[in-house]
Amino acid sequence: MDVCNAEHAMAFFPKKHWEIGSKSLSLPEFIWETETKRMLYSQWEAEFGEILEKPEKIEPLNTIRLYTKNELEKIFEERNMEIINTYSDYYGNPDAISKLQLMVYSKKVNY
Repeated sequence: MDVCNAEHAMAFFPKKHWEIGSKSLSLPEFIWETETKRMLYSQWEAEFGEILEKPEKIEPLNTIRLYTKNELEKIFEERNMEIINTYSDYYGNPDAISKLQLMVYSKKVNY
């Protein structure tokens, strides 16, 4: 399972990130909403060669419920599953609060 790490969001959000593409500059922003444990994602895109106007307000495009590793362990346990290991990327690096990605390797427990 590949999810975003709530512990990272709690520690490092709000966060802005610039992405330079071949046709535009994308300015995503990530905000942590403590009450709902949700990541709010908004983005403003500036196409190269266009005259830019400052947006009045950038509304969140997406909200995603994030989970901590401990929350996932409880959810899995309720479903007769256990977490074997967690990682911060597809290369098998250990999970870390400094990384937004949380990959979970789990299995069903036989009783």
